[in-house]
Amino acid sequence: MSDGPGPEATVRVGRALVQLTRRPGARTADPSALLDQVPTDRLVTMAAYHRVPGVAYRSLVELGRDDPAFAGLRGSYQMAAIGHTRCLVDLATVVEAFTGLNRPWMVVKGPVLVERGYGDSGARLYEDLDLVVHPSELAVAMALIEEAGGSVSDVNWPLVTRLGRAEVPMILAAGMPADLHWQLLVTPPIRSRFTISMDELAERVQPIRAGGIEVPALDPVDELLYLTLHGSLSGGHQLVWLKDLEVMMEHQDVDWDLVVDRARRWRADLVAAIQLDRARTVLGAPVPDQIIETLAGGAPWWRWWRRSERRLGYLRWGGYDHTGRTFVAATSATTSASVVQLARSMRVDVVRPAVADRRRRSARGVAEVVPELYRPVGGPEARVRYQRMAAATGWS
Repeated sequence: MSDGPGPEATVRVGRALVQLTRRPGARTADPSALLDQVPTDRLVTMAAYHRVPGVAYRSLVELGRDDPAFAGLRGSYQMAAIGHTRCLVDLATVVEAFTGLNRPWMVVKGPVLVERGYGDSGARLYEDLDLVVHPSELAVAMALIEEAGGSVSDVNWPLVTRLGRAEVPMILAAGMPADLHWQLLVTPPIRSRFTISMDELAERVQPIRAGGIEVPALDPVDELLYLTLHGSLSGGHQLVWLKDLEVMMEHQDVDWDLVVDRARRWRADLVAAIQLDRARTVLGAPVPDQIIETLAGGAPWWRWWRRSERRLGYLRWGGYDHTGRTFVAATSATTSASVVQLARSMRVDVVRPAVADRRRRSARGVAEVVPELYRPVGGPEARVRYQRMAAATGWS
C-alpha cells in the first residue's frame, strides 16, 4: 500500500499521533501545536489504522480539542465502551459455564487489558474474547459454551487439524466472537520457536475483577511477556501493541528480575528486548535501561533493529510504509534463528506474491485461504478428531 504524502508530512502525522497516544506525563512535545500541522482526516485515519482511536480521543478531550473534525475518533471510543459492556455480559456466562471444568482456564488480552491497564472501557477497542483452556478439556469447554447458548463458527476441521491450529472460533450467547484456545501460540511453527510452559502459566493464574465478575487471568509478568510476543508475532507495526505494554507497566507492579528469568525460559528475551524498548522509546514506558540491555545481550539482530528504529523514528507511525513488520515478526530466540525465520517469511510474504499478479494474490488471499479455514467441512466426526489431537498434544 502506498503511503501517499511525502516523508515530511508522514513524520508530522506520526509525531502528532505518538504524542496523543502517550500519557500526559510522558509527552515530549505539545500535541495541540502538532495537531495544527497535520490534516485532521489523515490523523483520524492513522489513529484507526494503529488501533488507538479511543486513546487519541481521550487525549483530545483532555486538551479541549473535541471538535466535529474528530467525530470518527469519538465514535470509535463509544463503540469500544459498548463492546466492552457486551463482552462482560458474555464473560459472565462463560465464567458460570466453566465451573464445569476441572483444570485452570484463563482470559487473555481484551477485557483483562481494559481492567488492568487502561481503566477506561472506551480507550481500548477489541473485537473478540480470547479464552484458554487445558487441551484435555477442549471438548468439554466447547460443549459448555454451546449449552450456555453459544455456537462454534464454521470451521474446516480436517484443515485446522492438519495445521495444528490451537484455537476454535466461537460465537458466545450474547453475540461476542470468541477464540477458544488450547495453547497461547496458535500454530506449531510459532510454538517451536518459543517454549512457554502452559502448566506453569496455569499454576500462576490470578483472579481479577472485571465489571463485578471474578475472571482468571495471567499473572502480570506472564501477561506482559505474552503481550510482547503477541505484538511481535503480529508484526509490531501498530501503536496499540506498544500502548498495551505501556499501560500494563504504568498500572501494575512489575518484577523485572522475573521478566528476565521468564523471558529466557520462554526463549523470548530478544523479542521482549525489542518490544519493551520500542514501548519505552516511542511511548515513554517505564522500562529500566539495564533490563533492555540484559534481555538483548548485545545480539547483532538487536543492534541492527535498533539502528533501523532510530533512523526511521516517527516515519514508522505516520504512514503505511516502512513498518518493518516482516522483520519484527521474524524475531526469534537468537540472531541466527531470526535470520532463518526472516528468510522463510520473505519467501512466503514477499517473493511469492511478487511473482504473482495482483489479481491472483487477491483471489488467493480472499477466495481460498479464508474460506478454507472458516467453512463447514468434516462434520461432527472431524470435530472429534480435532479435539482428540488437541488433548494428545498437551499443554507444552
